[in-house]
Amino acid sequence: MEKKYVFHLGDPAVGGYEALYERMARKGWILEKFGGFYSRFYKAEPRNLQYRMELSNPKLHDNGETQEKLISLFNERGWTHVSGKGERNVFSAPEGSEAPDVYAEPEQRKAALRILRNDCGSLWFLLFLAVFPLVVALIRSDSGFAGAFRQLIYTWLHIYYERTAFLLLLIMLVIYYELYSIRALFICKKFKKQGYLDRAPSKWSLPYKAARALALLLCLVFLALSVAQWALNQKYEMPLDTDEPYLLLKDLGWEGERSTVFDSGPESTVEINRSLLLKSWYTYECVEQDGEKYWMYQSIYELKNPKAAQRYASLQLNAPDYLQRDRYWPVQAEGFDLAYRNGMYYLAVKDNYVCQIAYYETGSDADNQKADVFAALAGMLEKRT
Repeated sequence: MEKKYVFHLGDPAVGGYEALYERMARKGWILEKFGGFYSRFYKAEPRNLQYRMELSNPKLHDNGETQEKLISLFNERGWTHVSGKGERNVFSAPEGSEAPDVYAEPEQRKAALRILRNDCGSLWFLLFLAVFPLVVALIRSDSGFAGAFRQLIYTWLHIYYERTAFLLLLIMLVIYYELYSIRALFICKKFKKQGYLDRAPSKWSLPYKAARALALLLCLVFLALSVAQWALNQKYEMPLDTDEPYLLLKDLGWEGERSTVFDSGPESTVEINRSLLLKSWYTYECVEQDGEKYWMYQSIYELKNPKAAQRYASLQLNAPDYLQRDRYWPVQAEGFDLAYRNGMYYLAVKDNYVCQIAYYETGSDADNQKADVFAALAGMLEKRT
């Protein structure tokens, strides 16, 4: 038997489904199964059928008693139960058949209200998404509500820059589900007022479907971008020479053999990540020379343009959890647009690059290190810009 599938994005309103099924029946496609994301039809002679979609408790709530009563009500009027998916049941009858007044019965009305309220459930999820991170920030912060809110904003900004596609995917997923819940909220209010489901086409049906389709399309786009960027991420052992925009300890004068700070410490590695807004290099290197160990962590960010780089540097400097940020001071460093230092910690901006370095050398005071980190960094970046 020939089959046909029609996919739909989900709609709490029943009128659109009923109109679709009646239109398909007139073309010779008879509904066989209703699903959450699709409806399946089989080929037959064209018919003039009338369809009704009704809400009823699934077996989870009352062992299916309300659903059985609903089916009996329709069977008594000559209607056939075509398909049921969870809380929604579809019935068909020849055109012009009279349907029972289902929601005149308190049990059926109560069941329908429960279903419509459940359809609004993601509105509570949106509230949770807004409140829960703020509560966590308040617990972790020692500077009150303002400090917690500031910390939350900077955390999200960091995610936005470094995981842009993933964050946009989450936002579009929330919008996709919230559109459904908002539409369900209006239908629920109308049902409570009228006592029956409005089956007439709504002027908001087309904008709703278009907005939800666009949200789903953008979800797929950002999902594809997230997967592609994740697949392009690299992590490898730090080479002895490199053309990438980061320093090696030999650039600072230390030619020893690669080592680790502790016996079980990390190996010298390079990790490269990408987002829609920047490309980043995270490196760690440790060498041992004349019995002394020297190590350096780097976070190098390549942004789209110099203005974006300066904005990102400001974000790094003002982030509440940034290392010793309260004692950072600007310094004059030749070859840089901006430069800051706090002992062994360095931050510099040149053109569209933002560079953060933590550098340790044995036997030197953190404020008076032998190596000129800024000079080495400026020389390396000069070769790339």
